[in-house]
Amino acid sequence: MSKIGRKIGQVASQTPDARQRRAETQRKRQRAANEWNPTTLPVWLTDQVFDNDIQPKLAKLATASIASCLEVHWTWASRIQRGIKRPHRRHWLALAQLTGVSR
Repeated sequence: MSKIGRKIGQVASQTPDARQRRAETQRKRQRAANEWNPTTLPVWLTDQVFDNDIQPKLAKLATASIASCLEVHWTWASRIQRGIKRPHRRHWLALAQLTGVSR
């Protein structure tokens, strides 16, 4: 990307409309995290299952499929896919289904 293109993107991302949309997305995600009930997570879906069974399979999936499944931006999905970021536990069941992991 050229310096001019990067500058245009930086300016566009700071418009009042862009900031408002970003803030609303952050509020929506925070509400979802707060409203999530940990008891809805199956007992078999543990940290160990996520680390050993789900995470390795995410590396083989398309970033777009992870982003679509979790309704996140592709950059965040890419970080999850590469194991740089760990998704909130409320997303684990969807990722287990996406990767075909079940008990």
